[in-house]
Amino acid sequence: MAPSVSEPVCDSTIIIGVLALQGAFQEHINFLERLPEVTEAIAVRTEAHLARIDALIIPGGESTAIALIAERCNMLEPLRKFVRQKPTWGTCAGMILLSDEANSTKKGGQQLLGGLHITVNRNQFGRQVDSFEDDLHMPLVLGEKAERFHAVFIRAPIVVTVNSDDVQVLGQLEHQVGETPASSIVAVRQGHLLATSFHPELTRDDRIHQYFAKMRLAASTAPEASSPKLLNSATVHAVTTEKHCSCLLLQFTDKRFQPAHDLTIGVEFGTRFVQVDGKQIKLQIWDTAGQESFRSITRSYYRGAAGALLVYDITRRETFNHLSTWLEDVRQHANPNTTIILIGNKSDLVTTAGRRQVTYEEGEKFAKENSLLFMETSAKAADNVEEAFVKTAEDIYGKIQRGEFEMGNGTNGIKVEPNRGFKTLPSGQNAGGGGCC
Repeated sequence: MAPSVSEPVCDSTIIIGVLALQGAFQEHINFLERLPEVTEAIAVRTEAHLARIDALIIPGGESTAIALIAERCNMLEPLRKFVRQKPTWGTCAGMILLSDEANSTKKGGQQLLGGLHITVNRNQFGRQVDSFEDDLHMPLVLGEKAERFHAVFIRAPIVVTVNSDDVQVLGQLEHQVGETPASSIVAVRQGHLLATSFHPELTRDDRIHQYFAKMRLAASTAPEASSPKLLNSATVHAVTTEKHCSCLLLQFTDKRFQPAHDLTIGVEFGTRFVQVDGKQIKLQIWDTAGQESFRSITRSYYRGAAGALLVYDITRRETFNHLSTWLEDVRQHANPNTTIILIGNKSDLVTTAGRRQVTYEEGEKFAKENSLLFMETSAKAADNVEEAFVKTAEDIYGKIQRGEFEMGNGTNGIKVEPNRGFKTLPSGQNAGGGGCC
């Protein structure tokens, strides 16, 4: 999980644009308009439209035609600038345009937006009559046990080369198609860039659109550089190998306990205001999966965290035994001044004979040996949940006051704004949690 101490103004507005120069843009807009996370979906045809939006979808169509129209409309350079800064998802032709390199282009080549460090083959599967469908297993997007995504491929590209460790493979063909082998890559993500060679907008399944909307939310709350005068925001991150970290987030943000909570898949997100030193401060909380398969995702969130919560289950010793690995990850990838608090969850079960497998003294000893804060909590009984997050925020705030964070460098999870202090909101005002990747 990761809370961030931010200016206490909840901006839940999400405007997503769909490039509407050619191709299947209206289908994407129809999907987006049904998503509760999206405030507005607009067709993007001009640079002024680009300036209005928070994220962009480049739809399927004819990649050469889209590039030519964009060039004639003086949109190529604005689009290139946008995709390097804000969340962008390319489907089919959009994947080609986002790639750094494309094979089998038309005579004379074509313009690419670039930014996504992959090489693709255009029209890998032949003509439109060779279109096909496949059910894809996409655990990093949908969840390990989720129903497969029914993907529609129309003159689709494939990824033939991944050219950077920053690129995560999200989906592969399940079966051989013609001469294209099974396991060929058809979905990738690189930071704020997402690409699929198939057409989610031609199905009734909105899960990938939801995933992209949550990518935008993650980007909008990432730390930004600013003049280091007065504190405006900071971020805290927590990780667990079990579902109890998500239960802590739900209890803290929504004041409720959900016993049947699935394992976190990728990242979930929530916010709430707390009071520190007489000021209302917004905590932005990133709950990231502790499973080994998600470590490449979670590591990226450490880099922008001012604090980290490491959570284990006091009734499962194996979760305690994994702490050293996760602590090493935090210290390798996070700011050296990051506040780290160790949380032993499920303290409500300590009176049940035989349930406790990790003693309070063991947790306290591990924390002292590694210079961590320490607390036991119960998400079910709401014991010490609020105190754990407030304690983390207080420690971060103290470090800021002592000058231990280099303010305004955009990498330490601290967001500042010149000539402004904290805004005070009515006591108890808060923003609820929401899912994330």
